[in-house]
This record gives sequence, C-alpha cells and structure tokens, in this order.
Amino acid sequence: MPLENILQKAKQQRDDRQAEAERIVSEKLAIETQRLEVVKVAFENELKKYVGDILTELSLSNDINPAVVEQDEDIMPPCYDSLCCKIEIRHRIIRLGVKRFSNGKPIQWLVCDSVSEDFAAYQRFIPASESIKLFATRKEYVTTEDLHEFLLLVILETQEEYDRLLPEFQAASAKLAQEKTTERLLAEYRRAIEEAVKKSNQEIAALKTVLKEWQWPEDRQLKLYKITWAKHGFLDSSREAHFDYEFGWALSDIPRSFTGYYELLPERNKTAREVKPGYPVTVECYYFTEDTLPEELLEKVTQQIDIVKVHDRIFDDWKRVLSQFLPELPFEIADNFEIEPKTAILDLPVPPKPCLEIRLALSLSNADTDDGSAAF
Repeated sequence: MPLENILQKAKQQRDDRQAEAERIVSEKLAIETQRLEVVKVAFENELKKYVGDILTELSLSNDINPAVVEQDEDIMPPCYDSLCCKIEIRHRIIRLGVKRFSNGKPIQWLVCDSVSEDFAAYQRFIPASESIKLFATRKEYVTTEDLHEFLLLVILETQEEYDRLLPEFQAASAKLAQEKTTERLLAEYRRAIEEAVKKSNQEIAALKTVLKEWQWPEDRQLKLYKITWAKHGFLDSSREAHFDYEFGWALSDIPRSFTGYYELLPERNKTAREVKPGYPVTVECYYFTEDTLPEELLEKVTQQIDIVKVHDRIFDDWKRVLSQFLPELPFEIADNFEIEPKTAILDLPVPPKPCLEIRLALSLSNADTDDGSAAF
C-alpha cells in the first residue's frame, strides 16, 4: 500500500475521532446548561418563597442595585452549584446561599456580608478602630425559619453603619478623587517627559550630524592677514629701541573706519577680539589650505546647548531634556519634581576644525564662487 494512502487513512481516522469527541462535549455541555438552568430556577423559587417580599421592595429603590443570582464558588459552599443571590446595599454586598438540604428543601442558609470593591478603596482613610470591623467579611448560618428576620436585621445594620460613617466615606471619597487626579497628572507628565527626552535626543543627534558634516571646500585656499604690532618698547643704555611684538590673524587687512581697530579671529576656543595695535605695524598676506592652517585657528568642535535636569522625587529618577522641549509642569504635582536648568557643551569626538568665523567665510565664499578653485 502506498505511503500516501496510509497517511490519508490515518488523517481521516484522527478527524473522525476529534469530531466524535467534540460531539460528546457539545452534548454534555447542553445537558449541563439545561441542568444549571433548572437549578437556577429552583433556587430563585426558594428565594422568592422565603425573602421574596424583601427582594421586591429592594428592587423598587432607585439607589440600590437589583438583586441578581450568580455563581460564587469562593464564598458559597458547593451546593445548588454554588449559586447565591447578590444584593448591593449602600457600601456592602450581601450574598444569600443554601448551606444544607433535606428532601430537596433548604433547611440552612449562608448569609455573607462584605464591603463592596468601591468602598474597599477607602480602607486606608477610615480610622483603624472602624476598619477592623468594617472591612472584615462576616458569615452567618441561618435556618430557613430565621432567614427573613435575619436579612431584615442585616439591611438595618448596614444602613445604620452607612449613616454613622458617611462623613468618613465622603472625606475618603474626596481624598481618593484627589489621589486619582494626582496619579493621572503624574502619568501624563512622565509620558510628556519621555517624549521630550526622545525629541531632545533627536535634536542633539541632528546637531552632531551638522557639526560633523562640515568639510573644507575642495581645492579652496583661504587668504588670511597676519597683523603684527609692537606690544612694548624700550630704549637700552645705548639708546637703541627694542620692541616686544604680538600678532593675530584677520580675514581683512583694513581696520574699521574711524576706530582704527582690526577684527582678529579667535584663537584656541577663545572669543574673537578687536585690537588697535601700537606702532610699528606690519600686515602680511598668507594663503592657507586645510592642512596648512595655523593650529591656533583650529578649535575643538563643540556646541553650547541649554538643557534642563528633571528630577522625579517619587522614583528618584533624573531625565535631561533640551529647554525648548520641557513640558509645562502642573502646579498640583510641582512638589514631586525638581527642575534644574543648566548649560552644557556638546562635545564631539572629531578632529579640530577651523573656528566658526573661518567656517562661515569658507561656506559663504564657496556658495558665491562657481569654480571653487580661486583664493580669496
């Protein structure tokens, strides 16, 4: 028999078994669903028989949720398939379930009383002496004959407890609302800070790219003027004049009109300066390429940026963002953050480049010259 036929038969056999298993499960599920529906109807009938008038009255109240029958295996015993009647009254949830049967009739009920989840959130705002009693789950086993009266007493106690603790509930509700507002603002501001960090990183990366990409124009020579002047002078014993000289580099050999000041280029990350040199003065013209430019006119490539350090006091976490991306801090959570503005120098691990004035002069000249080979 070919292998393909064997595989085909095996697959068909597996599919048939799986289909049969699914059919059996489906039938059992339908039977179980029908059985549970019968049990639920029987349970509802027992409730209606013994406490039906109470449930009817409660259903007419606008501020009390209607009673519902549901399964609750965690609290109810494994009888009547753990069905219970859930009643929400004020701050409490009361559950009624059958504990024992005799000849198919309930003879004992379990009454479980616990605080609803909404009010459980108020626990830390309630005085400790009240919390011990208020938030403990209470269970009572009651006979069928006593169920009606017992349920009425539980409802009465619940209302009296609610009236007595209403000021605490209201104060706790206000504090909880404030906490939720604060948590929301904190989450929103932290998300805004993360977004600001992302934008800052992108901006810094763009700045680094711009600073790295500058290149000396191809075949370009730079004309610079060396201005030399006498800084100090004196006469020796033979009345011969001697001078101490100082010099600087300039893009132009013409001093400013009316002032006589030369505008010199900055040297070694210093700022540009203007000088009115003493005499004698010499002006020399030099042509430089990228390789021959004097070292004193080269500078480390840096960029000053304004950043803000944001300290999240809750998480003890620091974030650094550019000042232009800093989100506005809501005053409600201002105490949770520390804002520290500062200036930083963006340093790049690249070889020194000509000072900014030379880079600008070369870039402008390169844009205005078509052939890119003439000196200026």
